Amino acid sequence: MDDVSTSFMYQEIVSQPELWRRILGMDDQLNKFFHETGGPLALVGCGTSFYIAGAISKLREDLGFGVSDPFQASEIYSERRYPWVLAISRSGTTTEVLDALRGLKSKTRCMLITANANSSMLDNCERSLIIDFADESSIVQTRFATCALMVARRYFGQEMEDVIKQCDIVFSKKHEDLLVGVEKIVFLGRGWAAYIAGEAALKMTECAGFPCNYYPSMEFRHGPMSAIDDSTLVWAIGPQDDELIADIEGTGAKYEGGTLDPIVELVRVQLQAESQARRVGRDPDRPPFLNRSVILERS
Repeated sequence: MDDVSTSFMYQEIVSQPELWRRILGMDDQLNKFFHETGGPLALVGCGTSFYIAGAISKLREDLGFGVSDPFQASEIYSERRYPWVLAISRSGTTTEVLDALRGLKSKTRCMLITANANSSMLDNCERSLIIDFADESSIVQTRFATCALMVARRYFGQEMEDVIKQCDIVFSKKHEDLLVGVEKIVFLGRGWAAYIAGEAALKMTECAGFPCNYYPSMEFRHGPMSAIDDSTLVWAIGPQDDELIADIEGTGAKYEGGTLDPIVELVRVQLQAESQARRVGRDPDRPPFLNRSVILERS
């Protein structure tokens, strides 16, 4: 597997540890942004941002910050009441997110994490956190997504220094091609890592055009395991139950995973997706039929 690429996506992937370190110095800004937002919270996003919203919601509730419900922006329950709604949008222009904020702002207090300081979403939000240093030239999201998640993890008081060191080690090693002989990939994760598994599947699919599925780890035995064989890579995001690993390997499928933090495991997936895209002749920065932001015409 090539360790060097000229794509924007590759350069944005390898920039992530530096940007995560920058977030370590944002405590005052984060405390102001999240001040008095405990209790029930809805989180909205589309595509990658939805999976990041899901990961944040699961972490937030598990750590005792309050009931947290993630929604695709087009599917939010507009009649359900939350004191706060947090939207995540790299571009700040996604139509479904903007529609959701416009519909909710008279009923609740809205917050936004974005890379766009000129977003029209800002007019519909009481608070905003602009992480423009994490913006990207590639259509495919990598560093904005992980920075949005790291923002929340820093505020929640989670350990970040060791996570960053793990990522440094990943980049210091030669990257093995994990997709030789593989025809399909299944990503698994538990807890908040289940959402990271969803983002991993999206990344591999949109960037490399590779057939992928994802499941909460313990659900895998309840049907999906019957569809794997020796051409399948089962990639676990975060530590897994030993018996589950044995069951997977017993099918002949290839198993990948370990003890890395889920966000670092996602970085490994990003690297594989970028490399696979180039291998099959796709532009990792501009996958077919995709745009940086989904902007819909309204009659």
